[in-house]
Amino acid sequence: MIVFAVAVSTELISLQVSIASKKRENETMEQKVAQQMKENEELQALIDGGMDPAYAERIAREKLGYVAPNERVFVDVNGE
Repeated sequence: MIVFAVAVSTELISLQVSIASKKRENETMEQKVAQQMKENEELQALIDGGMDPAYAERIAREKLGYVAPNERVFVDVNGE
């Protein structure tokens, strides 16, 4: 009887750890979904209303690494 109780207790603890891990994973995925939904809304707004010049500039800087003429860009080598 004691062996059975220990086995059941061990299994319950294992399941609780697994449940907590899956809850954290679910929260992470929900955050990613919310972020993607926001990005989708921005892109849909661009499709509906045309390209906003400020958005085009931001994408050119962030994604493509473009800079304006005679502009100096400083890079933080500390990684902060």
